[in-house]
Amino acid sequence: MVKRFLVTTALEETWPKDLEIPVLFLGEWCRIYSRRERWSKMNAEVLPYHWDDREKLFNDYQYLKDIYENTLKALQKQLNEIHQVDHSLRYWRILIGPWLGYFIQMVFDRLSMLKHAFEKYEISGCIILGKDDNTLIPNDMEDFISLFVDDNWNEMIYSQLLREYLKYDILIESVRDDSIQLNQSPNNSKSSRSYIGRLRRLGINSLMKIKSYYFNVNEYFFLNTYLPPSIEDELLLRLGQKPKKWKLESMPEVQVNYKMREWVLKTDSLADDFSNILNQMIAKHIPKAYLEGYQSLLAC
Repeated sequence: MVKRFLVTTALEETWPKDLEIPVLFLGEWCRIYSRRERWSKMNAEVLPYHWDDREKLFNDYQYLKDIYENTLKALQKQLNEIHQVDHSLRYWRILIGPWLGYFIQMVFDRLSMLKHAFEKYEISGCIILGKDDNTLIPNDMEDFISLFVDDNWNEMIYSQLLREYLKYDILIESVRDDSIQLNQSPNNSKSSRSYIGRLRRLGINSLMKIKSYYFNVNEYFFLNTYLPPSIEDELLLRLGQKPKKWKLESMPEVQVNYKMREWVLKTDSLADDFSNILNQMIAKHIPKAYLEGYQSLLAC
């Protein structure tokens, strides 16, 4: 069997420069259409997606539900201890549950694809980016949603799994490039998204201020319905009140405190390989709003 060089994302800094080197793309997400001129000339194969097997998808869904509940209970205990509080499981489910659910599924998915690659192919090596992971710790849930679709964040997850947890006997070359920023990702630009988001929020806030001069605070409001504003206004009128927009408080940017992240989650039940990896990764990736910025979050 021909040994192939593993490529995990569309970041071309991690691709071999020699087009003749046999390559295994971890998924179709590595091959951006706008860059087809390059990848179409490569000696490459694409790994089939592990959840194309619908039976595996269903079984993994059942498995991850149990992992989620077990991990959430452990996080309740850990965060209560860190913040010197005694909040219920329901409290933490509401606060960190959405992030935890996403994160568990994503780590499991990335781990499964790597294992799938090594089971189906002989891998010669790969290139990982030696960047400052501090820039890839989300500030809050909104920031996390922007990050997890970014190639830099996903490359970091794949790199950590390969370097720290799976430890396959392959050549891993680390390329240090301090110029690599999130806005260089081929798939999306965090800086441009942030700028557009600021403009959008500025427009919305200005509109809210104008409307607040004419309308009183009302009992009903709509939030993130994705309906056209005219439809929302019509619905409010039918409820007997004049339309009004509400402003959401934003979470201030918080600095990472690595001492607050020097812990490994301990689950009560007997953990398997995936749970052990997950328990070590959570402290590294939990949004700052739930750890360093918890008091700021309460003040919002």
